[in-house]
Amino acid sequence: MNEFKHFINGEFIASASGKTFENRCPVDNSLIGAVYEAGRDEVDAAVKAAKAALQGPWGE
Repeated sequence: MNEFKHFINGEFIASASGKTFENRCPVDNSLIGAVYEAGRDEVDAAVKAAKAALQGPWGE
């Protein structure tokens, strides 16, 4: 089964909680994979990375 992790600060990471939810095809309801559920840790890390990116060349 495919696992879909968070892409934060240039890295694919799983959730600290390890919780996932199913991602299913809307056409035939077949299982596509498991998506890691974001929690406070992942949201905080993503916001921190986004703020840091705005300070570099990407933010210009």
